[in-house]
Amino acid sequence: MIGTVLAAPAAACAQSSDADILLRRAAELRESGQYEDALRLASRAVEREGGARALGEVAACEVALERWVAAERHLTELLALDDPWVSRRRLTLDATLADVRGHLARVELVRGPAGATVEINGVSVGTLPLREPVRVASGAVAIVVRAEGYLDYRREVQVYAGGTHFEEVLMESSRPAARGPATVARCAPGLVLRDGLCYAAPRPEVEGGVRVGAVLLWGGVAVTGVAALTAIGLGADGDRIASAYTDRCGGAYRADCAAEFSAARETLDGRAAAVNAVIGVAVAGAVAAVVGAVLEVRARRSPASVAQLRVHPAGVEVRW
Repeated sequence: MIGTVLAAPAAACAQSSDADILLRRAAELRESGQYEDALRLASRAVEREGGARALGEVAACEVALERWVAAERHLTELLALDDPWVSRRRLTLDATLADVRGHLARVELVRGPAGATVEINGVSVGTLPLREPVRVASGAVAIVVRAEGYLDYRREVQVYAGGTHFEEVLMESSRPAARGPATVARCAPGLVLRDGLCYAAPRPEVEGGVRVGAVLLWGGVAVTGVAALTAIGLGADGDRIASAYTDRCGGAYRADCAAEFSAARETLDGRAAAVNAVIGVAVAGAVAAVVGAVLEVRARRSPASVAQLRVHPAGVEVRW
């Protein structure tokens, strides 16, 4: 009996010593950046000792690993303890908890079949309806909802720190929908029946036609040529009018030729406006010719993708 009584305190001291060794080693690993190994040792110390110091080491490792949800839970548990170790570090722990909460958001699921299982980022968080919103780290969140008789509901959403994301779960039944007997519809004259609906009858194919590229190319060349000749003619006519005024009145302005000067100037202004308009038409024709040349080059490389301009009794159509 005496041996048993003496052995009990010795075993307790050995256990406490083991926890201290684990925590000292965990702190060394955490300071050297080996956070995963440090968290594993600190978790073992919590299982053996369960004190505030061990729980604080676990929370410190989780903060270093940016496991914000677990860090918030453990820091909240730690601050709820009436322990001298916590009292001496309360200000630091409060600041750490505030920083951790700055990385967290909430996801609240609405609707959805009762009893459906919910997974968020691969972790099961319960069944619908959830009692409270789920705490998650801000950023991309993968939501999976499974229920018997329904197709899996999968969504990936972006949540922002401090906010709450409301996700409406609308699940599709996995059971095939019952279909009624097929009915035969009858369409009005000139319409055709397809998949139970009436459509306009397609027009018959019309053979022949010219390529759109050829029309644009040669039409643009013709327009540019006519416009250029017109501009040249208008310019020559303007030169003739100016020469006639110079022959009659000389190069300088004279009072006795005021009427001729005004008439010549008005005529030359009209010619200049006409020349500018014709130049614009020539530019448009040149652009059309360039586009047509590009289409013609494509037509030579890929004849199947050539646009056709067709004329038939029903009208004019362009087929691409």
